[in-house]
Amino acid sequence: MYIIIHTYMPIKKHRSQTRPNPSPQAPCRPGPAQPDARALRAAFLSLLPDRRLRRLPSLAKSRFYDRLFSPIVTLWYLIFQRLQVDSTLQAALADAWAGGADRLCRGLSRKLRSLATTALSDARQRLPLAFLKEVLGLQAKRILGLNPPTQWRGWQLRLMDGSTLRLRPYGDIPKQFAPHRNQSRRPAYWCLMRVVVLFCVHTGAALGYATGALNVSEQVLATRLILENPGLFLYIGDRNFGIFRIA
Repeated sequence: MYIIIHTYMPIKKHRSQTRPNPSPQAPCRPGPAQPDARALRAAFLSLLPDRRLRRLPSLAKSRFYDRLFSPIVTLWYLIFQRLQVDSTLQAALADAWAGGADRLCRGLSRKLRSLATTALSDARQRLPLAFLKEVLGLQAKRILGLNPPTQWRGWQLRLMDGSTLRLRPYGDIPKQFAPHRNQSRRPAYWCLMRVVVLFCVHTGAALGYATGALNVSEQVLATRLILENPGLFLYIGDRNFGIFRIA
């Protein structure tokens, strides 16, 4: 069972709210500080224990022979790249050389023999997409276990929001997410992906997601998420979801 409510966004603003700010601009701030890799790795291991990761169905169904960049190590460096200021493969490989993943693969830094990023790049391509979705579900359960979800009269509250992302047309991406024709460049370059994400009201953690091409509406993706998560949930989203259509 589920209940959906939506919030209204103001369409027009008062003139006093749309006037430019006459105050001088603030001075430029320095760039973001580099996150502590040790703290990130500790958080990774606490939210995604190695044993549970290896038991996920997507890895059990696939055969992975012993590699330096195993699915667990590859997953860590996907997250590592996203959180670091330098998000290149070279930076991730440098961390591996420095022993950053030795707790995930014993002696990895001593076994590496090449400075080329080919092995890490190939490992990213081999990683099953279903594995990443299962990892998100495992992480959500861990976070909700540490911070009980916010409830209202016995219903768990979940925020629902949608967005559109631009993707470069690499590989078979254009087959799944067609380029948008309303672009200044001819022929069209950017591929567009629509995404709807569920968030925990209390922690803000992502609990689930659904993706589709631009011709798939947010209402369809939201319905897919609701059907995949049975239970007593109260979904809160803006009016773009077309609440009556979903219900």
